[in-house]
Amino acid sequence: MPYGLTKTELTKAAKSPLEKDVAKWAVDYSEGDVDGVPDALKSLMEHGISSGMVGHLVYYADTAKYFEKHKKEIKEMLKELSDDTGEQYPQALRDWDAEDPFADEEHNQNLLAWFGFEESAHRLANNLGLEF
Repeated sequence: MPYGLTKTELTKAAKSPLEKDVAKWAVDYSEGDVDGVPDALKSLMEHGISSGMVGHLVYYADTAKYFEKHKKEIKEMLKELSDDTGEQYPQALRDWDAEDPFADEEHNQNLLAWFGFEESAHRLANNLGLEF
Protein backbone atom coordinates (compact mmCIF):
# COMPACT_ATOMS: atom_id res chain seq x y z
CA MET A 1 0.00 0.00 0.00
CA PRO A 2 1.53 3.34 -0.99
CA TYR A 3 1.96 5.79 1.85
CA GLY A 4 3.66 8.70 0.08
CA LEU A 5 6.47 8.70 2.66
CA THR A 6 9.47 10.81 1.71
CA LYS A 7 13.08 10.48 2.76
CA THR A 8 12.86 13.88 4.49
CA GLU A 9 9.83 12.77 6.53
CA LEU A 10 11.60 9.56 7.52
CA THR A 11 14.76 11.44 8.51
CA LYS A 12 12.77 13.85 10.70
CA ALA A 13 10.79 11.02 12.31
CA ALA A 14 13.89 9.03 13.31
CA LYS A 15 14.89 11.02 16.38
CA SER A 16 17.28 8.71 18.25
CA PRO A 17 20.28 6.68 17.11
CA LEU A 18 18.26 3.47 17.47
CA GLU A 19 15.33 4.90 15.51
CA LYS A 20 17.78 5.93 12.79
CA ASP A 21 19.13 2.39 12.70
CA VAL A 22 15.59 1.01 12.41
CA ALA A 23 14.84 3.49 9.61
CA LYS A 24 17.98 2.42 7.73
CA TRP A 25 17.06 -1.24 8.17
CA ALA A 26 13.49 -0.60 6.98
CA VAL A 27 14.70 1.17 3.82
CA ASP A 28 17.15 -1.65 3.12
CA TYR A 29 14.44 -4.24 3.82
CA SER A 30 12.22 -2.38 1.33
CA GLU A 31 14.97 -2.61 -1.30
CA GLY A 32 15.72 1.11 -1.08
CA ASP A 33 12.09 2.23 -1.41
CA VAL A 34 11.40 4.75 1.37
CA ASP A 35 7.67 4.38 0.74
CA GLY A 36 8.01 0.71 1.73
CA VAL A 37 9.16 1.58 5.27
CA PRO A 38 5.66 1.45 6.80
CA ASP A 39 5.12 -2.07 5.45
CA ALA A 40 8.55 -3.15 6.76
CA LEU A 41 7.70 -1.78 10.22
CA LYS A 42 4.29 -3.47 10.16
CA SER A 43 5.88 -6.77 9.20
CA LEU A 44 8.42 -6.45 12.03
CA MET A 45 5.65 -5.74 14.52
CA GLU A 46 3.61 -8.70 13.30
CA HIS A 47 6.43 -11.26 13.15
CA GLY A 48 8.91 -9.93 15.70
CA ILE A 49 12.64 -9.71 15.49
CA SER A 50 13.00 -13.35 16.53
CA SER A 51 11.70 -14.23 13.04
CA GLY A 52 15.17 -13.43 11.71
CA MET A 53 13.99 -10.65 9.42
CA VAL A 54 16.58 -8.22 10.84
CA GLY A 55 19.68 -9.83 9.38
CA HIS A 56 22.22 -7.92 11.46
CA LEU A 57 20.54 -9.08 14.71
CA VAL A 58 20.35 -12.84 14.30
CA TYR A 59 23.48 -14.20 15.96
CA TYR A 60 24.47 -13.68 19.60
CA ALA A 61 27.84 -12.25 18.61
CA ASP A 62 26.07 -9.54 16.60
CA THR A 63 23.33 -8.82 19.14
CA ALA A 64 25.90 -8.56 21.95
CA LYS A 65 27.87 -5.98 19.94
CA TYR A 66 24.67 -4.13 19.11
CA PHE A 67 23.69 -4.04 22.77
CA GLU A 68 27.13 -2.72 23.76
CA LYS A 69 26.91 0.00 21.09
CA HIS A 70 23.42 1.12 22.17
CA LYS A 71 23.51 0.11 25.85
CA LYS A 72 22.77 3.54 27.30
CA GLU A 73 19.79 4.21 25.04
CA ILE A 74 18.40 0.69 25.51
CA LYS A 75 18.64 0.95 29.30
CA GLU A 76 16.89 4.33 29.23
CA MET A 77 14.09 2.87 27.10
CA LEU A 78 13.77 -0.11 29.44
CA LYS A 79 13.56 2.17 32.49
CA GLU A 80 10.93 4.33 30.77
CA LEU A 81 8.84 1.31 29.86
CA SER A 82 9.21 -0.20 33.32
CA ASP A 83 8.15 3.09 34.90
CA ASP A 84 5.16 3.37 32.54
CA THR A 85 3.95 -0.22 33.01
CA GLY A 86 5.06 -0.90 36.56
CA GLU A 87 6.70 -4.12 35.38
CA GLN A 88 10.37 -4.73 36.12
CA TYR A 89 10.74 -6.89 33.00
CA PRO A 90 8.38 -5.98 30.17
CA GLN A 91 6.81 -8.74 28.08
CA ALA A 92 9.68 -8.44 25.58
CA LEU A 93 12.04 -9.76 28.24
CA ARG A 94 9.94 -12.71 29.41
CA ASP A 95 12.89 -15.09 28.85
CA TRP A 96 15.20 -12.97 31.04
CA ASP A 97 17.85 -14.96 32.91
CA ALA A 98 17.48 -13.71 36.48
CA GLU A 99 20.88 -15.15 37.35
CA ASP A 100 22.43 -12.52 35.03
CA PRO A 101 20.81 -9.29 36.30
CA PHE A 102 23.49 -7.02 34.82
CA ALA A 103 23.31 -8.59 31.34
CA ASP A 104 26.91 -9.75 31.39
CA GLU A 105 26.03 -12.82 29.30
CA GLU A 106 25.00 -12.95 25.65
CA HIS A 107 21.49 -14.32 26.30
CA ASN A 108 20.28 -11.23 28.17
CA GLN A 109 22.28 -8.93 25.88
CA ASN A 110 20.43 -10.52 22.95
CA LEU A 111 17.06 -9.90 24.60
CA LEU A 112 17.97 -6.27 25.29
CA ALA A 113 19.24 -5.70 21.74
CA TRP A 114 16.01 -7.12 20.34
CA PHE A 115 13.94 -5.11 22.82
CA GLY A 116 15.76 -1.89 21.84
CA PHE A 117 15.27 -2.48 18.13
CA GLU A 118 11.60 -3.45 18.40
CA GLU A 119 10.75 -0.62 20.80
CA SER A 120 12.51 1.82 18.48
CA ALA A 121 10.48 0.46 15.56
CA HIS A 122 7.29 1.14 17.54
CA ARG A 123 8.47 4.65 18.35
CA LEU A 124 9.44 5.35 14.74
CA ALA A 125 6.03 4.14 13.55
CA ASN A 126 4.38 6.39 16.13
CA ASN A 127 6.55 9.35 15.05
CA LEU A 128 5.41 8.73 11.47
CA GLY A 129 1.78 8.66 12.58
CA LEU A 130 1.34 5.04 11.51
CA GLU A 131 -1.31 2.87 13.10
CA PHE A 132 -1.28 -0.88 12.60
